[in-house]
Amino acid sequence: MHIQSGRTIPTSTRFLTSVPRGMSLPTRQITILRRCSFSTHFEPATTGILQPVLQYGPSAAGGGQYWSIASWYLYTDTSDVDHAYYTTLIEVSSGDPLTGIMNMIDADDTHDYWKCSFDSYSDSSLKIGTAQELIYATETLETYNSTGESDLPTGTTNMEDIYLKLKTGGYPTLTWEVYNDAADSISINVVKDGSNGGEVDIVYPS
Repeated sequence: MHIQSGRTIPTSTRFLTSVPRGMSLPTRQITILRRCSFSTHFEPATTGILQPVLQYGPSAAGGGQYWSIASWYLYTDTSDVDHAYYTTLIEVSSGDPLTGIMNMIDADDTHDYWKCSFDSYSDSSLKIGTAQELIYATETLETYNSTGESDLPTGTTNMEDIYLKLKTGGYPTLTWEVYNDAADSISINVVKDGSNGGEVDIVYPS
């Protein structure tokens, strides 16, 4: 989903989800590096991502055979060098409700300043400044080194109560674009379109 640039970008977004159930616990050692992660994120037109992330498995921030959350900011600089900033992982349990929040907290002539966090988890707060306008909003499932359905949750993950609010106080008109993973039989269902109380569900093959 793309938001028009020129300072009409959202200055606040939040979404509600729950930690999935039915995730298998691989008996093989964790060096397999399987990972499943969920996020709502903002991106600029070039490179960079700001996102509150729910992950299962290891990442650069750590992790293992359990669910955990952290806030991330990733970008590639003008020298084509990648940078990653993230908060300390916080372990969570299946069924826990999670609300991810990204707020623009300040701005000047050259930079926007953002805070990314999970509601009620103060240690998940990450503040960043960027010269790039974050004009793409995405509800995302990422999987790495998954070999089958047993490496995925079961049923549906609901990304609900999605709000993208403008600095002016209004909500932009938008339509969520869907990119399904047909090869893995994972599909996306837009339950409610728009930026005011929207819902996007991830549907697993089992």
